[in-house]
Amino acid sequence: MDKELDCRVGKAAAAFNQLGKIWRSKKFSLKTKMRFYNSNVLSTLLYGCETWHMKTSQEKKLDAFDSKCIRKILGIRWSDFITNEEVRTRAKQRPVSSIICKRRLSWLGHVARLPPERLANRVLQWNPQGQRRRGRPKMNWRQTIDRDLQMVNRRWSDALRVAADRAR
Repeated sequence: MDKELDCRVGKAAAAFNQLGKIWRSKKFSLKTKMRFYNSNVLSTLLYGCETWHMKTSQEKKLDAFDSKCIRKILGIRWSDFITNEEVRTRAKQRPVSSIICKRRLSWLGHVARLPPERLANRVLQWNPQGQRRRGRPKMNWRQTIDRDLQMVNRRWSDALRVAADRAR
């Protein structure tokens, strides 16, 4: 997962740097700049994030990149001592980790609505048998979803029941 995130951050940084003239320009409003940022940089950064199994440290890394970009757009220097929460309220932007959480949960709903014979749905219900290797188990997508569900005060069974109603 670290290699994938490094690749995504690198591509998003390249997209951000190509738009440097827009960030420095006084002709565009903050709202227009944030629309450029969301459509070009965030879409590049978050491509395929629905299937990522991430640790908290990896989410913090993405949030740090996002904050750095927003600070550059707003023209805030590191010596100005402004918190990331204040930066986000000025830009009217949510943290990347919460955007990823929302996308993962919507992907869970999509997969849960698939017919039971589809591979993605079978993998969602799969419970492997046998013994694990020694050491700490690697983080998997299901554990990441469990953590996301805890953040929104839901259980797995509730999430599958709610997923049946697409509009909800």
